Amino acid sequence: MNALFFALIGLTIGSAALLHFDRMSPAAMYLVELESLLGIPLPATLAVLAVLTHMVGKKLNTRTHREPAQPKARGSVVSRSPAGGPSTAEAQDWLEGIKLSAAQLDLPNGARMVFDLSRPYPLSLMLEQAPSERSKRAITTVGAWLAGIPTPPRIRIHFNRCPTSGSPRHHQVAGALAKHLNRSDFKTIVDIDAVDVLFHHPDPRWMKSTP
Repeated sequence: MNALFFALIGLTIGSAALLHFDRMSPAAMYLVELESLLGIPLPATLAVLAVLTHMVGKKLNTRTHREPAQPKARGSVVSRSPAGGPSTAEAQDWLEGIKLSAAQLDLPNGARMVFDLSRPYPLSLMLEQAPSERSKRAITTVGAWLAGIPTPPRIRIHFNRCPTSGSPRHHQVAGALAKHLNRSDFKTIVDIDAVDVLFHHPDPRWMKSTP
């Protein structure tokens, strides 16, 4: 819209200059004939079109700012929705979307996601012999993904034969997740070779789907 607006402004100024100050060049003579044929002032008409274009573009920009697109995880067909509970078909759709997007996560070697609704923690990040930096990268990736799906009640991060680093693992997990999630929205609990992440405000749909 901006490009069209400035183009119309340029045509308005150019046509006014040719019609009112030139009127002798071939271009000016053509515009004089065109204006006579149309029966309306050409520069004024172009100016009105420019103003209308500007108004329409401004309205479209305002609507875009008022209705931002909801972020989605890559490959996911799931978005956050208000509480109230979905129908059976809708529940199946959003769960399948989460499974699909989890399978498409770009995780480093030795890291994989497990989806199992029969467990108290339906989502698990399995880390196998992953050094500290690789584990951190995998957890950060999962944190970005969690920010775009309905918040689960909890997620467990397993450290299977992973070397330890200087800081406690639950601190490492909290720091990596906090790059994309609000730190006050979850807490971390240490278990044997694992860290549980409990979310304070899970999406109600998970409550209807987990045991």
